[in-house]
Amino acid sequence: MPIRKDFTRADSSAMSTTGPATDLLNSDWRYLCCSCFVKISSQRVEITYQCRCCGNTNLRFIHTLENVTDGIQIEVGIECATRLLNDCEIPRIAENEVKRKERWRREKYKTPGRCSVDVEELKRKGKL
Repeated sequence: MPIRKDFTRADSSAMSTTGPATDLLNSDWRYLCCSCFVKISSQRVEITYQCRCCGNTNLRFIHTLENVTDGIQIEVGIECATRLLNDCEIPRIAENEVKRKERWRREKYKTPGRCSVDVEELKRKGKL
């Protein structure tokens, strides 16, 4: 599916479901950013982020979306971000860029911290 210039879902009626995520699916969303937190330690890493849409608690990369209507922001995993944006490619492209940054931080700098990318950075790099 082609990416719209305003980075929103093209058709809010294209998806339907039942359950607690119905109100999320029936809204228009704008992609903001993807991020992850790099921890450098020999201890076991515990990931405690939870997808706001499906409830998955095993998130390494966090995709932040903003509701076009009321400005509410949610953090979701890649599958839910892709679904809320109507099969848009932005979450996959952003996650790949954050993976690259994460690898660079671990191997080159060996320092903990946050790696992130937003739509504007992806445009500047020619990935969108």
